[in-house]
This record gives sequence, structure tokens and C-alpha cells, in this order.
Amino acid sequence: MEQRALALEQSLAGGGRFTLYLPAREAWNGRLALVTCDAADAAAGWPNSAAECLALRRRGYACVAPGGVTRLADALAAAPARVQRLLGAAPRQCFVLAHGHVACDALQLAAALPGSVQGIVVGGLVAPGCDPDLRAFAAAGGRLIAFLGLADQAAPSAAAIEWFESLERRAGGAVAAAGFARLFLWPEVGHDMRGQGPGEVDWITHLERWLFGTPPRPPDDPVAVRRIGTARPARSLFAPGMADPEDVAASRPAYPFPLRTVFKGRGDPSHWESWFAPAIYRRPFEALRPDEVPAASSTAPVCAWPATDAGDVAPVAVFGASGRLGAAILEALGAAGVASRPVVRNPQRLVAAGLDASAAAVADVRDAGAVDAALVGARSVIFAASATAGGDGDNTPQAVEYAGFVNVVDAARRHGLRRVLLVSSAACTQREHIHNVWGDILLWKLRAEDYLRQSGVPYTVLRPTGLRQHPGGQRGIHLVQGDRIAFGEEIGREDVASLCVAALGDPGAAGKTFEAYSDATQPCGGLIGSFAALAPD
Repeated sequence: MEQRALALEQSLAGGGRFTLYLPAREAWNGRLALVTCDAADAAAGWPNSAAECLALRRRGYACVAPGGVTRLADALAAAPARVQRLLGAAPRQCFVLAHGHVACDALQLAAALPGSVQGIVVGGLVAPGCDPDLRAFAAAGGRLIAFLGLADQAAPSAAAIEWFESLERRAGGAVAAAGFARLFLWPEVGHDMRGQGPGEVDWITHLERWLFGTPPRPPDDPVAVRRIGTARPARSLFAPGMADPEDVAASRPAYPFPLRTVFKGRGDPSHWESWFAPAIYRRPFEALRPDEVPAASSTAPVCAWPATDAGDVAPVAVFGASGRLGAAILEALGAAGVASRPVVRNPQRLVAAGLDASAAAVADVRDAGAVDAALVGARSVIFAASATAGGDGDNTPQAVEYAGFVNVVDAARRHGLRRVLLVSSAACTQREHIHNVWGDILLWKLRAEDYLRQSGVPYTVLRPTGLRQHPGGQRGIHLVQGDRIAFGEEIGREDVASLCVAALGDPGAAGKTFEAYSDATQPCGGLIGSFAALAPD
């Protein structure tokens, strides 16, 4: 049986009070959460500060419901000492979760005390003129998630968008802001995230992954749920936990502003997989001509290598091996019996991901000398490294995905490697695509492709669609050319990894550029359009 919540009421010398909810000492995760909502502690209100704190306490948080405190700073100053007396240690991190009118107080706190608060989640921002300068908060490693229901009459979306665009300008532009802030707009969701659309999201998990994940995982496609009417409500906006699938009436993803969530026009509209994010500007879609449709093939993308390579023990160098795709590529190479050499900036990230770092080469793609040394004795290269939105210093798409890749290609040419396989991206030729808002990432991918084609190095360019964590081998795969895939298609990382290994070992994939996406209507693992059927560049 769960231990009864310990709730202590604390009065402040300057007036006001707060209630402190404590988890069991052995369950405490070292974090403090300040939760404040429009309804304060009113039992009829939802979301409700006390209910949120009880839910967070079950997840190991010491939680504060400020109650009558008008300034969150008062509670933040008083709560840690009380927590230390009762749990034996002061909190290591602090989150602030706020909704409605009091959300502006949370933003002001982040601006006034950078470094004291690691994460902020604000919803239903209704305070006009609340536009603090959050550059110091971002520089101290802080992360901000803001969300709003588009059907919220109390908090018009136009005001929230104007506020966020102002935040972007103060941060130095959309790319810089994307490094620490996200705004989500939920269709058919009203105030307190009620309405016909799904609005229940586990924001705490998304914030924890962004702050403490290895590697950090920004919340770029959170999924909300709406429970059936007879299901017991989660009673928690910020920490609903996992909903039983039988209790879920509908689910829907959201994407960071300025992306929009749009129905694909097929599939179950109550399931998140039937929704996607198109570009802001979308040119007319041109269907493939009959002569452009690859011949159908039932051949699965088997990770097999030519017989001439069977006794070759030289490894395949994998750049970006510590990422989710890179890790899947290492596993696919291992399954094919091919030696690999992970190339990473920090081998500890491989260890943290549960991967073998003994054969790793340490190199930053921006360091030409280190890249050259990493390719000594390799037979081929798979380049799956990527920059992060709003990356630190020169960790930008131009520096990593273009200039860094140029270093790899030049080194591969000097060492006479057999093939360079570049994992690029579908839509990279579409200059108006939304992803170019963040550092022209698709533009630099395209320039990297062009450099590779003109280098004289044997190559393959794979352009996957949106990457997902679907298990590999459970969906058919389409290979097409021309970069005309409709927005919203996707493919699992494990399937992309298998394609990388299969293409690298298949002479029919050399000198070719192609896109790949999954199709649940096709036989599991089936490959539509073999490498040999693809046209050379």
C-alpha cells in the first residue's frame, strides 16, 4: 500500500503560505517542483495545485503548492530549507509548473533567478505584456515548455504566438530560441486543456528527457491523450503518467510552433499516427510519372555483404554513433557480421547508451585532423552525425552537417575508402520547408550531398523521412527518387539502419540518391523498389 502523503503547511514571515508534499525519503529523486494554477487549491478547479503535487510526489518529487503566495520566489526561497530538514538533503534541481494567469509569475521567476530553476512548464498564458528576457535562463541551462489549446477562449492563441515570437527575437532568433524553448498549440482543446481534442500530456517526462537525457531529447512531437468518459481522470495536467490504452478515446501529436498538426487524410483520426506536421509553405504536390515509379520487388533489405568482403576485417566507421540512429546502425552492422568503428566526440555517451566503446575512435567532425586519424584502416563510412537546433558555439548545421562532412569526405578520398554513405533527409531540396527555419538544416544537408557527388568518392545518399522509434522489420519500405514524398511520411530508425547496412554492401546502391519511407499496408520487411531498380545520379 502506498505511504500516505505527508503534507505540511508553511507560513512565511512576509505573509502568505505554501503546502509542502513530500515523498518517502528513499523514493525522493532530489528534485523540487513548484506547482501553481489558476484555481490555486480550490477543489473544484482543474488543473489543481494540490492534485498536481500528489501526482508528482508519487514520482519522487518534493512538491510545493504556493497557495496564497503571490510571488513564487517566496516559496522557492523558503522550501529548500524545509525539504533539507525533513529529507536530509537540499534539492538538486527545481522545476516550476504553472498554468493560467500565474504562468507569467513563473516566467518572471526564470528571468530574475537564472540557474535557480532548471525547467519551466507554462500553460494557458493569459497575462498580456508578459515577455521577460530569458537569455540568462537559457545560458544557465534552463528549458522552457509552453502550451496552449487553440480553442481556449480565456487565452487567445494570437497573444501566445506574439509572446513567443518576441521571446525568439530576444533570444537572437528562432534557432537560438529552439535550443531552450518550445511552444505547442493543441487543436480542439480549450481552457484547462479540456475539449474535444486530446490534451493530457506527461510534460514532466518530456522536461526530464530534455534536461537529463543522454543525449538530451527535446520535446519535438509530444503525444496527448483524451480518456473515455467512464475512465478515472488522471487529475494531473503535468504528470498524468501512462494512460491505460483501453481508457484512451483519442491521441494526437503536437509539433513545435510554427508547425501545425494536420490530419493525413487516411487512417484512424483518433490515433496519433494519422496526424503529421506539414511545412509552413507547401508547394503543389506533383505525382510521380509512370516512368519514375520504381519496379516493385519483394526483396527484403537483408544486411548481406558481397562475398569478396566476407574475409575483410576492416571496420565500417560510423559517425554519430552515440545517437539513436547511430546506435541502431551499430547493431545492424553487428547483426550482419561486419566490424564497426564508432566515431564519437565523447565515448562516455556510448557507455551511457549501453554500447561497447572499446573500438570507438574519438573525433569531432569539425576537426579535420581527428577525422583523418579516425578513418585510418577503415573500409567504408556511414555518416549519421547531426547538429542540434540552437547548438552550442559552432555546433550548427553548417559546421557539423556540411563542413564536418566535408572533412569526412576529404579523408575518405585520401584513404581510398570503398564507399561513403550519407544519411541525409527527405525534403532537403525544398527550400521553403519548415526545418530550414532552424539553421537552414536541410539546405546544408543538400550542400553536403552535392559535395559528395562531386568528390569522386564512391557514395550512396539515403534520404529517410521523419524518423520514429518503430520496431524494425514490421512495416514495408518504399524506395523512391525525386524528393517528392508527401509530407507526413515516416520510417523507423531500425529500418533506416538496416537500409544503411544493406545499401553499403550492395553495388547496386552505389552512385545513387533515394528517399525511403515505411508503409504499414505492405508486407513486413518488404522492400518496394530495389537498389538495382533505382536510377543513378
